[in-house]
Amino acid sequence: MAIDINRKYESSFTDDERVMKQRAREELKKQMAEFLSKGGSVEKLEPGIAKGATGMMGDKLQYSDADIKRQAKEQSGHTGSKETGRDSK
Repeated sequence: MAIDINRKYESSFTDDERVMKQRAREELKKQMAEFLSKGGSVEKLEPGIAKGATGMMGDKLQYSDADIKRQAKEQSGHTGSKETGRDSK
């Protein structure tokens, strides 16, 4: 992951910006609670490419769906095996 040198870090926020960020967080929490109270649900999907996704200017994508799923599995540390790596006695 690249570091964004143009990113404004929280330590450099003014008081007004901190207040605005806090209000935005509270509003999002309120909206999520409202959504869930109405019976909405959140479904966690497996990683992959969105249907109909294309690269820039309509080019072919750099990675395939299988590549993305494999990379996500590697990053999560899940190998798919039941081995724990410890001696079981």
